[in-house]
Formats: sequence, structure tokens, C-alpha cells
Amino acid sequence: MSSLADLLTIYPESWKHSNTYYLDLAGGVLIDPGLDKSLDFKRPVTKLIATHGHYDHLRAIESWLEEGATFYYPEGDLVLLDDIEANASKLFADKRTFPRPDHVLTDLDQIDLGQGYALRCYHTPGHTPGSSCFLLTHQDAKGPVSELCLFSGDTIFSNSVGRTDLTAGDPLAMQQSIKRLQELLASWPEDMPILSGHGAACSIADLKRQNPYFRS
Repeated sequence: MSSLADLLTIYPESWKHSNTYYLDLAGGVLIDPGLDKSLDFKRPVTKLIATHGHYDHLRAIESWLEEGATFYYPEGDLVLLDDIEANASKLFADKRTFPRPDHVLTDLDQIDLGQGYALRCYHTPGHTPGSSCFLLTHQDAKGPVSELCLFSGDTIFSNSVGRTDLTAGDPLAMQQSIKRLQELLASWPEDMPILSGHGAACSIADLKRQNPYFRS
């Protein structure tokens, strides 16, 4: 098994896109493709995965689809793709709709990345109806499953949780998602990284120390 540092590249957010994550697996996986495709980006991309349907997480998706990548997207946010209010593109003064996905994801779906790696989808609504977190796992042929990191989108950050006051946000759903994540995090390694849509990464242990919603 390769180390996470060997597999993962982080492209930090700017004013127009969220954090974007690249996994050197399955021919190249891009999580939250708001990042522009540029001449400086020389790596192949075969899979595009969105944690939810907001503009800053999808802004550049067409440029990646043109290269033949396959698009994975949470079912609960399908309604956001054609809604400039709900997908927040109107807030960015760039009223946009976005293409339909090749694969629609629901809770506990897994995306096989080869070599024993997979991404497991956890539906965590609240920020948007379909907001989802993705757990990267690895399993040797006869060994146990290892949890490597969680891509949390805008559901949780190192010191807060995603806002619920935008169109399609739901505070009650967020409360229920936080409760579910509290239970899940308790079963995962304390040093496992949480990689969010905005801001810096943290470990589960850090999250429990500094995030009031997860403080133990």
C-alpha cells in the first residue's frame, strides 16, 4: 500500500474554487473539480467526483469532461445542477448550469479505484440536500479495511460545519449528519486526516479538540 502522501495532491482554494484534491489512482481522480484545467496541470484525470452541487466545487467541470473523464455526483443534489439559486452560481455573479453526471451516488455506494483502494460515499445532508463525504479506504487481498482519509466537502471543516442558510440548506438535516459523523469518527483512527472543501486539513483528534460540534 502506498502512503497517502504519495497518492494525494492538494490544490488549495481560491476566491473562485474550493479545495480540489487529486488522487493518483485509477488513472487520476479529481475531487471537487472547481479548479481550472491549465497548461500547468499535466496529470491525467479519468474520474471527477463532486461532494455537492455548489458552483465553487463544480466551476471547471466542463473542461475536465472534454478530456473524457467520468463524472460522479450525489443523487440528492441533482436538482441543483439547473438551479442558479440553489447551486450558488448567482452569488458568484456567474449564472451557470452544469452537466448531468455519468454516475449518481447514494449513501454507502463505493467507487472502486483499483489496487485495493475505494471511495465510500456517506450521504451527509444539511449544507445541501445531497452533500456527501467520501472515505478513502484500502484493503489487501486478505487483510482488514484501512481508513486513510475523509473528503468532507462543506459538511465539516477543521473548526466548524457547513452553513445551512443558503438555498436548499437544512439546519435539522445538518444536525442529524453531525450526529452520524460523530459516531463514524469514533470508529476511525484518531490520526486520520479530514480534508474539507475549504480551509486546512486536520486529523480526527484535532477535530475533537478544536471543532465545537465534535469536541469530546
